[in-house]
Amino acid sequence: GAVYGVRITDLGVPPVAIVGDEVHLRCDYEDEGGSTLYTLKWYKDSQEFYRHQPGLSPHTADDRCLDDDTYHVEGVAVDCWVSTEREVVLKAVSKSTSGEYQCEVIGEHPKFRKQTRQANLIVY
Repeated sequence: GAVYGVRITDLGVPPVAIVGDEVHLRCDYEDEGGSTLYTLKWYKDSQEFYRHQPGLSPHTADDRCLDDDTYHVEGVAVDCWVSTEREVVLKAVSKSTSGEYQCEVIGEHPKFRKQTRQANLIVY
């Protein structure tokens, strides 16, 4: 049978960073079988800190970047103005930024197939 959904093709999480660095987290994906992206989310240690849902409008940086007060994740400060759905930028990382980072993509209706990939980042 045909494959429907969205597939993660590349996950880019640097294994190490230095305190104060800017860190780029990359999650490349492609659509399969005519499906499109429903949501893309980033998690640190299972806590969501970034969401991209293309069906929502208007498209503003605020929509893609989760509000710090609602989704406060220790050690995670997303630079909302330069982050995109394929590359999220963390500014001024600290030792508490260390952890497991997971990208999750979910394809559109009717299957809503989910795929995740994760990698660890250690900040020195």
